[in-house]
Amino acid sequence: MTLAPQRTAPVTVGKWPWPLVLLAFWYVVLSTVDLKLGPVPVKFMLTIAALLAWFCARRTPAVWLVTSLVGLGVVGIGVVIPVFGFLVALGHSVAGDPAQAHGLRDAFEESSRFVYVLFALPLMDLFANSASRAKVVLAVGPAVLLAGVTLGAAGAHFFAGAELGPVDFGPFRGSFGVEPATGTFRAFFMNQILFLPAMCMLLVMLLRRGAALIAVAGVVLILASLVIAHSRGLWTGMTAGCIVIIALGTPISPVFRRPLVRQFAVLGVLVALLVLSAPHLFREAATLVTGGEKELSASTRLDQGPELWRGYQDHPFIGSGLGAWLPSGFKRSPTTPWSFEQSYLQLLFQLGPLGLGLFFVSLSAPVRRAWKSVFAAARTIDEPFALAGLGSIVALLLGYSSNPYLLTSPGMLALGIALALLVTGRRGDEPPLPGDPPQPG
Repeated sequence: MTLAPQRTAPVTVGKWPWPLVLLAFWYVVLSTVDLKLGPVPVKFMLTIAALLAWFCARRTPAVWLVTSLVGLGVVGIGVVIPVFGFLVALGHSVAGDPAQAHGLRDAFEESSRFVYVLFALPLMDLFANSASRAKVVLAVGPAVLLAGVTLGAAGAHFFAGAELGPVDFGPFRGSFGVEPATGTFRAFFMNQILFLPAMCMLLVMLLRRGAALIAVAGVVLILASLVIAHSRGLWTGMTAGCIVIIALGTPISPVFRRPLVRQFAVLGVLVALLVLSAPHLFREAATLVTGGEKELSASTRLDQGPELWRGYQDHPFIGSGLGAWLPSGFKRSPTTPWSFEQSYLQLLFQLGPLGLGLFFVSLSAPVRRAWKSVFAAARTIDEPFALAGLGSIVALLLGYSSNPYLLTSPGMLALGIALALLVTGRRGDEPPLPGDPPQPG
């Protein structure tokens, strides 16, 4: 998709949706605890209100964005999939299916997690009407803030002797403190999935002369936070995203213009997705790398694969619906019994091949367009951002594959940021990345 930058005149706050959009954006960034009014999370209501305000205030560009290639992909993930999954859940609930025997509240809860990817639409609009600095701030800013919280928790522990507890820390929910099994300190929460698009954006900046100081500071903060997060999924995704950016954004990129090399690269990503998504199919290799049943985290993932596959076989065409529990009674978490580390096997069990296929098809078209823009003979003004978006998509797909990041509000927000970065504009007056040297002429 090609989006020409359009400068718009300032309008009154009453007609301008950005304060509400940005308030909702930062609220989702900062909160992993679902504060609720009745059964509905506050961040869900705030997000819906922000999206509606943006759509009503910016109706003409909003309609255009929603019907564009990237917009259709965003709507496919954020609207079509959850509606389809909820209707399937409703049908199975009426039919008395044991997977939906616990009511539709779980179906609504899981369906609501897809909504946060829709932040991509106002972000695309904002990016098209603002300087490049806004793109960097909204892609990198959340991760820098979260890195500060992570390192602050570590500092409170190591220098002040604070024991922050294993579950909750302020608005964040995750693992904080010394883990009894390993004796090491860990500061981890789901929002850290936002590190991946930020790292890709920073690496693109680092590869461009003049942006080193900004990028190095951000990279150091995020890497330090990743060390104490102890999440193999984040490290796997970050490594894959950085490899993509280095391969496409450095002097070796002409090698990847060759069709055979590109095909092997895509095949390599697909194989990695399969291995990470279904490690039980490669049990010996998984055991060699992770420790297998001797290591609790790896053992849990190896156990989930066969259970999800058996659940999928009950409804092999349309799945068991969002919010479905495994009829076998197997659970990863008592608080969210519909959630599993193997995200894609979970979607296969709940949505069948149709829903899982729709997820990947919704991503494929905008990714292909961005890929073409990165390799275009006449570089587009937003080519660095498209490159960051490509790296982010690969990083997130691999990060989601063996961790329950995807069906969370920050997980979907990270995907929305990556999709917004894929939008490219024509050559024009767009400012360079922060820290870039002045352009001649």
